[in-house]
Amino acid sequence: SSLSNIGLMAAAAFLITTAALQPPLYTLSLAITTVRFCGLSRALFRYLDRYLSHDVTFRLLTGLRGFIYSSLEKLVPVKLPPGNIGIFLNRLTEDMDTLKDFYLNAIAPLFNAFFVIMLTALLFSFYSPTGSLILLSAFFLCLYCCWYSAGQVTAVEDGLLAAYKNECLDFFLGLETIKTSAYGPLKTAQITALEKELSAQRWQKSKATAAADQLAAFISIAALVGLLAGLIEQITASSVSPITAAVLLLAGQA
Repeated sequence: SSLSNIGLMAAAAFLITTAALQPPLYTLSLAITTVRFCGLSRALFRYLDRYLSHDVTFRLLTGLRGFIYSSLEKLVPVKLPPGNIGIFLNRLTEDMDTLKDFYLNAIAPLFNAFFVIMLTALLFSFYSPTGSLILLSAFFLCLYCCWYSAGQVTAVEDGLLAAYKNECLDFFLGLETIKTSAYGPLKTAQITALEKELSAQRWQKSKATAAADQLAAFISIAALVGLLAGLIEQITASSVSPITAAVLLLAGQA
C-alpha cells in the first residue's frame, strides 16, 4: 500500500511535468497506465492491509487470553500477597490490551517504515546521494524522537495505575468495615490523590507524545526543504533533469 502511494505520487509528477511540455499523446500512455494502476492498487492493498492486520490482532488476542487463563487454571486458587490484586487486575486488562495492539501499532508500522525508507533511499542513491542521506537521517531522527517520548513516563504510569486499582478494590471489598469505622473520608482522599497523580502522569505523557509528533513533523518538513534545495542545485549543475527532480521530490514527500 505504501509503495503504491509513492508510485502514484511519482507517476503523477512525471505525467504532469511531461505533459506540460506538450509531447505527443502516445509518449504519455505508460505514465497514464501507471497512475491508474497505482491508484487502484493502493486502494486494494490498503483494504488488504486493514483486513489482514486486524485479523492478526484478533488472533493474537485470542492466543493471549487463552494462554493467560489456561495458565491461571493450573494455579487455582491463586493466592496473591496483600496489595498485589490491583497489579494482577492490571495485567489481565490494561497489559493484555496493550499486547494485543503490539503488532498493529508497533511491529507492522516500524517494519513498513524501515522497508519503504530503505527502498526509497536506494532509488534516490542512483540520482541524488544527498537526497538519500537526507531521507535516512530524517527517518532515524523521527524514530529516536518517538522512542524517547514513549519511554519517559510509561513505567511510572503503570505503577500508579496498579496502586490506584489496589486502593479501589480495597475500598469496595471492605466497604462495610469502612462505613462502620468512619474511615471513608480518609480512604476516599487517598483514592482521589492517586487519581490526580495518575491524571497528571497521563497529561505529561500526552504532552511528550504531542511534542514528539510536532518535532517529527518539523523534521519531515525540513527534510523536504533540504531535498528540494539539493535537487535545485543538481538541476543547475545539469546532473538531474527538472522532470526527474519533480518525480524524486514528490516520491520523497510521499
